Amino acid sequence: MIDLYFRATDDPNYVDGKVSVKEPIENTVTQIRMTLLTKKGEVLGEPDFGFDATKYLFEFEGVSQSSLEKEADAQIHDYVMMSKIYAVGVEAFVLEDIADLYKTGLGLAISLDGRRSFATLFEG
Repeated sequence: MIDLYFRATDDPNYVDGKVSVKEPIENTVTQIRMTLLTKKGEVLGEPDFGFDATKYLFEFEGVSQSSLEKEADAQIHDYVMMSKIYAVGVEAFVLEDIADLYKTGLGLAISLDGRRSFATLFEG
């Protein structure tokens, strides 16, 4: 499978000039990112597609780790094709005192076949 290359220039694994990828792991990471960052209802014909990670940036009070984890895991296993081949793990975590005493953060650690791939943090 060939897919477009979507890493941001500030990503530590960014490769300058790369346009497409054939590597299954890279394609899987891209599909997971797209799933987690897409808002529900944004994809025509798929009203349930999307985790909408941005909704947790400022409004995560009352959100439990388990509900965050379950929602992300369900989206990944329903919409990421390669999650049928690779063991994709989702673990929600809470970080206290990020940057100063008045901040708390929620995060998702995503792993592929037991290797941690990336983490997404939500601060509040």
